[in-house]
Amino acid sequence: MQIVCVLRSGGDYGVEHVEKLFWCCRKHVLGDFNFWCYTDLYPSDFMDPVFFHRGFHWVGLEDNWPGWWSKFELFRKNPWLTGPRLYLDLDTVVTGRLDDLFCYFNKDLVTFDAMKKRACSRNELCSGVMWWEKDLSVIYDAVKPIVEARMQSPDTLFQYPLEQEILRDLVKEHGFSLDNFSNQTPGKVLSYKYDKVGDTVPEDARIIAFHGKPRPWDVKHDWIDAAWA
Repeated sequence: MQIVCVLRSGGDYGVEHVEKLFWCCRKHVLGDFNFWCYTDLYPSDFMDPVFFHRGFHWVGLEDNWPGWWSKFELFRKNPWLTGPRLYLDLDTVVTGRLDDLFCYFNKDLVTFDAMKKRACSRNELCSGVMWWEKDLSVIYDAVKPIVEARMQSPDTLFQYPLEQEILRDLVKEHGFSLDNFSNQTPGKVLSYKYDKVGDTVPEDARIIAFHGKPRPWDVKHDWIDAAWA
């Protein structure tokens, strides 16, 4: 199984959050396991050498894109990273087995659909949890001039449409099929806020996505402590 994440320095996240997600995933994958972190930091910044003997892989970010725009580098060609892959934001908590969950989807891209739970949302796609297997590098190629143009006017970088809307539009424009986890695996991927997860996690849940405030380290629940133990 290939699990991927992105750590862009200078934001809300640090190496410690990659470590938490790594061990959380390692605990819930019984088969082959590879964990890829796309980051602008150096391998030496990940202090525990045990990482690199347990399936951890460092991938340098090639573009100087700020914030969530760095996520698009997930789709650039990587000869070492092939097959089905699961992307997780760093504010995600894994609570159940992943092996049997992400190996049988019949869509090109499956995403988290938490935003559909908001009546005011303009987008059915939330990029905090994503699965894909097909080569989607055309998405990266198409978005590169868009981001670089925005970087010429920094005040537009984080204005609508944002990365999730652009990703949705590019997926459809290039003819890729899109679906969400609620349709593919009902009840397995939940939103902490909109599914109102509290002190008890539903038995069938495998992934709890926080996608914004509060972060998992801002709240106190035994199931979070257990996941990170």
